[in-house]
Amino acid sequence: MSNYDLSPEALRARWGSTSERKGWDFSRIRVRKGPERWIYEDVVRNCVPRGTRVADIGTGGGERLLGLAPHFDHAIGIDLDPEMVDTAYHNLSSHRAQNRPEISVEFMVGSADETDLPECSFDAVLNRHSVAIPTEVDRNLRPGGVFVTQQVGRRNLTKLLSRFGGQDFGDDQLPESIKEEFVGLSYEVLRFEEADYEYRYLDLDSALFQLKAIEHYLVKTSETPNFFELLSEMLIDVRIDDQFVSNEHRHLIVVRKPV
Repeated sequence: MSNYDLSPEALRARWGSTSERKGWDFSRIRVRKGPERWIYEDVVRNCVPRGTRVADIGTGGGERLLGLAPHFDHAIGIDLDPEMVDTAYHNLSSHRAQNRPEISVEFMVGSADETDLPECSFDAVLNRHSVAIPTEVDRNLRPGGVFVTQQVGRRNLTKLLSRFGGQDFGDDQLPESIKEEFVGLSYEVLRFEEADYEYRYLDLDSALFQLKAIEHYLVKTSETPNFFELLSEMLIDVRIDDQFVSNEHRHLIVVRKPV
């Protein structure tokens, strides 16, 4: 067993030195996942034909979109946060510098309920871990176009987050509600699936980076007086040897607009 000091005082100091995330890049954490029912990028490549025009709503720092970009003719990433869009353009420059100048991607500030994109101009709309507004997706998609979304489930990271009140989700973003709204728009449901599997952080820094990255979604944050006491209790509870065990809960929805 490692010599991690999980006292509230030690965790407060370690929290302060934990790096801030850039965009939605979690590549620095060390984790081991249980068997996944699907891989988001594979779903997109299988559902969206090559050489198409795609919009990614809630793109964050564009990390996933840039990985998928060679599959498309052109892609536009949209995010509500101007700092995220700046990060996305920084990531785009890095990708092009890595001998990938052919990537045709742009980013812009916009919200899920008002993207400011031309009507019926995209073959596919993507959405990963962000708000999905079916009526706006419908406005963006061409007839026969596909919408792919992966949503964070309400049981996500239960063991890590329960002491902090969990993550705050809106009822309008329940997967069943999103699916039924598309059904009401006469969309064909191609996939509607759920997955819940073990998610194991291989070191303390990875667990802390995860929590700090999503802190603003928590009911109780590091500004809460007893936060570090709760953090200490939680980490002791989920610790197995020198690892910290929780879960990932995900939903997948793929729908097609009528022709």
